Amino acid sequence: MERMLCLFSMRFLEPNDMSVSIRGKPVYLAMAMDAEQRLKLKPQNLLLNLPLTKRS
Repeated sequence: MERMLCLFSMRFLEPNDMSVSIRGKPVYLAMAMDAEQRLKLKPQNLLLNLPLTKRS
């Protein structure tokens, strides 16, 4: 916990875009540093790990 820099809560405007298992609940996003006190930003992790529903 001492490495955590900030914690965000995200809510979707359109709940039907979210996975059914968490629909209507907030999604929490944390930003933390490594042991050398470095912050590495990898936006692809955010984009690939969002709990979105599958579109046909």
